Amino acid sequence: MAQLSDSQGFGLSFTAADISAMAAVTATEVGVPGGYQESKYGKAAYEAMATAVVDAMVNRYAVAAKAVADGKKSPFGPGTMKGVLNQPFAFSAVKGPKDSYGDLSKVPAAPKSLVSLVANRVAALAAGAKSSIPENATHYANLTDVSPDWSDDMMARPHATVGIGKYSHTFGNPDNRTVPAINISFAMTPAEMAALGMDPSLAGKAMAAPESATDAAKSAASRMAAALEAAGVKSATPSIGPALSGMGP
Repeated sequence: MAQLSDSQGFGLSFTAADISAMAAVTATEVGVPGGYQESKYGKAAYEAMATAVVDAMVNRYAVAAKAVADGKKSPFGPGTMKGVLNQPFAFSAVKGPKDSYGDLSKVPAAPKSLVSLVANRVAALAAGAKSSIPENATHYANLTDVSPDWSDDMMARPHATVGIGKYSHTFGNPDNRTVPAINISFAMTPAEMAALGMDPSLAGKAMAAPESATDAAKSAASRMAAALEAAGVKSATPSIGPALSGMGP
């Protein structure tokens, strides 16, 4: 196991299959690199939207896994990343109320470019990058299209909207839950990391020296911040990129 963080947080492990599944579901939420969303709004906008979705997935996984470890009932599935992604009514295209695939196993695989984006985002978080969404955010929705029963509670607490008009997701914490501090590791070989398209500055160097990963994460975070600023996004309430659905219960 290649560990990319030396923090004292709750241990959260990711497999190659987890990353691939996250990418597949992310594609159903914001499309794929080079697709309509990116061509219309630009690469920085697309990557910001995908990054926000990934960060919400990680937050849910942390809450679920910690609850199971503490012997409590998880609010987001059985305490695994795949359980989070396969939770009924959580991701519209996976197990939504209508026109969904019906199960995570039936969701088409994402292109390698999106798998790489997801892998590198999780690696950056592991190495200390700051989340792109509000602290403790576990839910999001396209509030121009739907109005879930928890949306008022979410809007009453810190939240951020990423998107433009009907192509937007608002991220927040309607249940007032606390996302635990986490210590991310990857339960995979260096070859598997490479196959996912993980940046060597976040993977290879981190395996030998965790402090190098932290520096790399800071650099990656700086690049993302610059891209967001160039796209006209304010750090408090990002406002770019298209969104297709949302993450519920």
